[in-house]
Amino acid sequence: MIIGLTGGIASGKSLCSDWFAARAVSVIDADVIARKVVTKGSPVLQELAAAFGNDVLQDNGNLNRAALRARAFVNDDARARLNTIMQPRIREHLLQELERAPRQPYRILSAPLLLENRLDVLCDVVLAVDVSERTQLERGSQRDQQQQAAIAAIIAAQISRAERLQRANFIVDNEGNTAQTYAQLERLHQFFLAFN
Repeated sequence: MIIGLTGGIASGKSLCSDWFAARAVSVIDADVIARKVVTKGSPVLQELAAAFGNDVLQDNGNLNRAALRARAFVNDDARARLNTIMQPRIREHLLQELERAPRQPYRILSAPLLLENRLDVLCDVVLAVDVSERTQLERGSQRDQQQQAAIAAIIAAQISRAERLQRANFIVDNEGNTAQTYAQLERLHQFFLAFN
Protein backbone atom coordinates (compact mmCIF):
# COMPACT_ATOMS: atom_id res chain seq x y z
CA MET A 1 0.00 0.00 0.00
CA ILE A 2 1.20 3.52 -0.84
CA ILE A 3 -0.11 6.40 1.26
CA GLY A 4 0.18 9.88 -0.19
CA LEU A 5 1.04 12.37 2.55
CA THR A 6 0.39 16.01 1.75
CA GLY A 7 -0.41 19.37 3.28
CA GLY A 8 0.17 23.05 2.73
CA ILE A 9 3.42 24.79 3.54
CA ALA A 10 4.29 24.66 7.27
CA SER A 11 1.43 22.26 8.00
CA GLY A 12 3.60 19.61 9.64
CA LYS A 13 4.28 17.06 6.89
CA SER A 14 7.85 16.53 8.11
CA LEU A 15 6.68 16.00 11.69
CA CYS A 16 4.32 13.29 10.42
CA SER A 17 6.70 11.66 7.95
CA ASP A 18 9.43 11.50 10.64
CA TRP A 19 6.95 9.76 12.95
CA PHE A 20 6.20 7.13 10.31
CA ALA A 21 9.90 6.69 9.46
CA ALA A 22 10.66 6.04 13.14
CA ARG A 23 8.29 3.05 12.89
CA ALA A 24 10.19 1.48 9.98
CA VAL A 25 7.76 2.76 7.37
CA SER A 26 9.49 3.69 4.09
CA VAL A 27 9.08 7.42 3.46
CA ILE A 28 9.80 8.75 -0.01
CA ASP A 29 9.90 12.53 0.38
CA ALA A 30 9.51 14.84 -2.62
CA ASP A 31 11.11 17.72 -0.69
CA VAL A 32 14.25 15.65 -0.07
CA ILE A 33 14.35 14.64 -3.73
CA ALA A 34 13.81 18.25 -4.82
CA ARG A 35 16.93 19.23 -2.85
CA LYS A 36 18.92 16.40 -4.44
CA VAL A 37 18.11 17.38 -8.03
CA VAL A 38 19.39 20.93 -7.50
CA THR A 39 22.78 20.09 -6.03
CA LYS A 40 25.69 22.32 -6.99
CA GLY A 41 26.61 21.91 -10.66
CA SER A 42 23.53 19.86 -11.57
CA PRO A 43 21.83 20.34 -14.95
CA VAL A 44 18.62 21.29 -13.15
CA LEU A 45 20.40 24.05 -11.23
CA GLN A 46 21.82 25.38 -14.49
CA GLU A 47 18.32 25.38 -16.03
CA LEU A 48 16.96 27.29 -13.05
CA ALA A 49 19.68 29.91 -13.36
CA ALA A 50 18.99 30.27 -17.09
CA ALA A 51 15.25 30.64 -16.47
CA PHE A 52 15.27 32.86 -13.38
CA GLY A 53 18.66 34.60 -13.42
CA ASN A 54 22.07 33.88 -11.95
CA ASP A 55 21.12 35.51 -8.65
CA VAL A 56 19.16 32.34 -7.79
CA LEU A 57 22.65 30.93 -7.20
CA GLN A 58 24.72 31.74 -4.13
CA ASP A 59 28.34 32.82 -4.52
CA ASN A 60 29.43 29.23 -3.80
CA GLY A 61 27.25 27.88 -6.63
CA ASN A 62 24.51 26.42 -4.45
CA LEU A 63 20.85 27.27 -4.92
CA ASN A 64 19.62 30.44 -3.23
CA ARG A 65 16.17 29.13 -2.27
CA ALA A 66 14.84 32.46 -1.02
CA ALA A 67 15.78 34.18 -4.30
CA LEU A 68 14.21 31.39 -6.33
CA ARG A 69 11.00 31.55 -4.29
CA ALA A 70 10.86 35.32 -4.77
CA ARG A 71 11.16 34.87 -8.54
CA ALA A 72 9.06 31.74 -9.01
CA PHE A 73 6.00 32.71 -6.99
CA VAL A 74 5.39 36.16 -8.44
CA ASN A 75 2.89 34.93 -11.05
CA ASP A 76 1.43 31.84 -12.69
CA ASP A 77 3.83 31.91 -15.64
CA ALA A 78 6.92 31.92 -13.41
CA ARG A 79 5.52 29.14 -11.26
CA ALA A 80 4.68 27.08 -14.37
CA ARG A 81 8.26 27.58 -15.61
CA LEU A 82 9.61 26.33 -12.27
CA ASN A 83 7.33 23.28 -12.35
CA THR A 84 8.29 22.48 -15.95
CA ILE A 85 11.93 22.34 -14.90
CA MET A 86 11.57 20.60 -11.54
CA GLN A 87 8.59 18.28 -11.60
CA PRO A 88 9.67 15.76 -14.30
CA ARG A 89 12.99 15.22 -12.48
CA ILE A 90 11.32 14.91 -9.09
CA ARG A 91 8.73 12.46 -10.45
CA GLU A 92 11.42 10.31 -12.07
CA HIS A 93 13.32 10.03 -8.77
CA LEU A 94 10.12 9.44 -6.79
CA LEU A 95 9.22 6.50 -9.03
CA GLN A 96 12.70 5.03 -8.67
CA GLU A 97 12.65 5.37 -4.87
CA LEU A 98 9.12 3.97 -4.61
CA GLU A 99 10.21 0.93 -6.59
CA ARG A 100 13.27 0.36 -4.37
CA ALA A 101 11.55 0.99 -1.04
CA PRO A 102 10.51 -1.96 1.13
CA ARG A 103 6.79 -2.55 0.67
CA GLN A 104 6.14 -3.64 4.26
CA PRO A 105 4.46 -2.53 6.35
CA TYR A 106 3.47 0.12 3.75
CA ARG A 107 5.07 3.10 1.98
CA ILE A 108 4.56 6.84 2.42
CA LEU A 109 4.90 9.19 -0.56
CA SER A 110 5.25 12.63 1.01
CA ALA A 111 4.78 15.57 -1.35
CA PRO A 112 3.50 19.10 -0.72
CA LEU A 113 2.18 19.18 -4.31
CA LEU A 114 0.86 15.62 -4.31
CA LEU A 115 -2.56 16.66 -5.60
CA GLU A 116 -1.44 19.56 -7.78
CA ASN A 117 1.03 17.37 -9.68
CA ARG A 118 -1.29 14.35 -9.84
CA LEU A 119 1.06 12.19 -7.77
CA ASP A 120 -2.00 10.89 -5.97
CA VAL A 121 -2.54 8.54 -8.93
CA LEU A 122 0.46 6.60 -7.57
CA CYS A 123 -1.19 6.23 -4.16
CA ASP A 124 -3.86 3.99 -2.71
CA VAL A 125 -5.06 6.65 -0.25
CA VAL A 126 -4.28 10.30 0.55
CA LEU A 127 -3.51 11.55 4.06
CA ALA A 128 -3.64 15.34 4.49
CA VAL A 129 -1.99 17.17 7.37
CA ASP A 130 -4.18 20.15 8.14
CA VAL A 131 -3.73 23.48 9.91
CA SER A 132 -5.35 26.86 9.41
CA GLU A 133 -3.82 29.40 7.05
CA ARG A 134 -3.05 31.59 10.05
CA THR A 135 -1.03 28.76 11.59
CA GLN A 136 0.77 28.18 8.28
CA LEU A 137 1.76 31.85 8.16
CA GLU A 138 2.97 31.87 11.77
CA ARG A 139 4.89 28.58 11.63
CA GLY A 140 6.29 29.19 8.16
CA SER A 141 7.70 32.61 8.99
CA GLN A 142 9.23 31.30 12.25
CA ARG A 143 10.70 28.18 10.66
CA ASP A 144 12.19 29.67 7.52
CA GLN A 145 12.65 33.28 8.67
CA GLN A 146 10.60 34.28 5.64
CA GLN A 147 8.28 37.21 5.49
CA GLN A 148 4.64 36.31 5.81
CA ALA A 149 4.04 37.74 2.33
CA ALA A 150 6.35 35.07 0.86
CA ILE A 151 4.54 32.33 2.78
CA ALA A 152 1.17 33.73 1.68
CA ALA A 153 2.30 33.61 -1.97
CA ILE A 154 3.20 29.94 -1.61
CA ILE A 155 -0.14 29.20 0.08
CA ALA A 156 -1.94 30.94 -2.78
CA ALA A 157 0.00 28.84 -5.31
CA GLN A 158 -1.11 25.56 -3.71
CA ILE A 159 -4.60 24.11 -4.02
CA SER A 160 -7.06 25.47 -1.51
CA ARG A 161 -7.32 23.99 1.94
CA ALA A 162 -10.94 23.06 1.22
CA GLU A 163 -10.05 21.14 -1.93
CA ARG A 164 -7.15 19.36 -0.23
CA LEU A 165 -9.42 18.21 2.60
CA GLN A 166 -12.15 17.17 0.19
CA ARG A 167 -9.74 15.00 -1.81
CA ALA A 168 -8.08 13.41 1.24
CA ASN A 169 -9.12 10.00 2.50
CA PHE A 170 -7.67 10.72 5.95
CA ILE A 171 -6.93 13.98 7.77
CA VAL A 172 -4.54 14.72 10.65
CA ASP A 173 -5.36 17.90 12.55
CA ASN A 174 -2.00 19.43 13.48
CA GLU A 175 -3.31 22.57 15.20
CA GLY A 176 -2.71 21.11 18.66
CA ASN A 177 0.44 19.94 20.37
CA THR A 178 2.81 17.26 19.13
CA ALA A 179 1.39 14.61 21.47
CA GLN A 180 -2.09 15.15 20.02
CA THR A 181 -0.77 14.80 16.49
CA TYR A 182 1.18 11.65 17.39
CA ALA A 183 -1.94 10.11 18.91
CA GLN A 184 -3.78 10.59 15.61
CA LEU A 185 -0.85 9.12 13.69
CA GLU A 186 -0.77 6.08 15.97
CA ARG A 187 -4.44 5.37 15.29
CA LEU A 188 -3.87 5.71 11.55
CA HIS A 189 -0.76 3.52 11.69
CA GLN A 190 -2.70 0.73 13.37
CA PHE A 191 -5.46 1.07 10.79
CA PHE A 192 -2.99 0.96 7.90
CA LEU A 193 -1.28 -2.09 9.37
CA ALA A 194 -4.61 -3.91 9.60
CA PHE A 195 -5.72 -2.69 6.18
CA ASN A 196 -2.50 -3.78 4.55
